Amino acid sequence: DTAGNEVISPKYHQMSNVSDGYVRVGMDTDNNSDTGTLDLGRGIDKWGFLNTKGETVIPLIYDKAEGFSQ
Repeated sequence: DTAGNEVISPKYHQMSNVSDGYVRVGMDTDNNSDTGTLDLGRGIDKWGFLNTKGETVIPLIYDKAEGFSQ
């Protein structure tokens, strides 16, 4: 948060900024940099979304995901 407190534990390989109350998260589930989206040397192959409490609202089962916007 803005005070420097941990809101979401660092178990994801990629996280976006908060957008409309959601955070896009990605994981390299197969430890293969040749699959998925290359990000920081990892192949992010599953995406999902968390709310600002760190709760999964859309499971990490998707091959691609974009941020929310109105």
